Amino acid sequence: MAMIISNRHRLVFVHIPKCAGSTLRDQLKPFDDDGGRFFPKIREHPRLGRIQYGHIPLAALASDFPETIEKLREYDCFAVCRDPHQRFRSAVAQHLRQHRGVESAQVGGDELRGVVEDIMARLDADPDTIEAEMIHFHRQRNFVFLGEERVVEFVYPIGQLNALVAALSARFGSILDTAERRNVTKVYRNPFLSKAMPAAARVLKDVLPKGTFSRLRNQVRSVVMTDVAARPPSIFESDAVKDFVRRHYAGDFALWEEAEARFSPAGDRSAPLNRAA
Repeated sequence: MAMIISNRHRLVFVHIPKCAGSTLRDQLKPFDDDGGRFFPKIREHPRLGRIQYGHIPLAALASDFPETIEKLREYDCFAVCRDPHQRFRSAVAQHLRQHRGVESAQVGGDELRGVVEDIMARLDADPDTIEAEMIHFHRQRNFVFLGEERVVEFVYPIGQLNALVAALSARFGSILDTAERRNVTKVYRNPFLSKAMPAAARVLKDVLPKGTFSRLRNQVRSVVMTDVAARPPSIFESDAVKDFVRRHYAGDFALWEEAEARFSPAGDRSAPLNRAA
């Protein structure tokens, strides 16, 4: 999770939270020649409060980092977007793990419902919050548009990461690896394992060589864990949550549908998208 700014190549990669930016981060970091100002770190900003510097929406950049927003206006900007329903579900799992210290599989149905209802209420009360604890729920559109001005012109749907890699490779003159998604939010298939597996891992980590432990952990995870989006229907399939996502992220659906259409058989993949809304 980082915004990458290459002054040499006049290019910016804007990382929208929960949109596969971690997949590209390590490959793009060497091209950042802006001092790594927007690499991932949570710290206190004198006016904006406690924020995640890797995820700063355009309005906050414009108000507190004016020289950076001007670069975004002048440079070619790239980003990845995602289906809002899937993104909201993934953001809840990230929120539970990062800010409440639990895996979503450890949370019972009633407790999960309470967490989701609390998140929706907080977003209704302060829809533009950028505090670090809530940034993964921030609207995708606010990382692309500044008001009605389109700043980020090249927006790729998450299913077209390889097309984005090809475009960035051409711009940087350096072949980037094919994008295999990293940091995909995973959950245990069986809730019991959410407590048993970490305990077993702590024991094995102390007795196995580092490489052996890493390979074993990855093999076991591939069997006992699954993508959060693949879990059985739950609170996320309720009418209340689906209606909230459709209402709160209406602009994100438009952004997602436009990006998907661009990569349809009839879409124009080469032309920049309009900067006007």
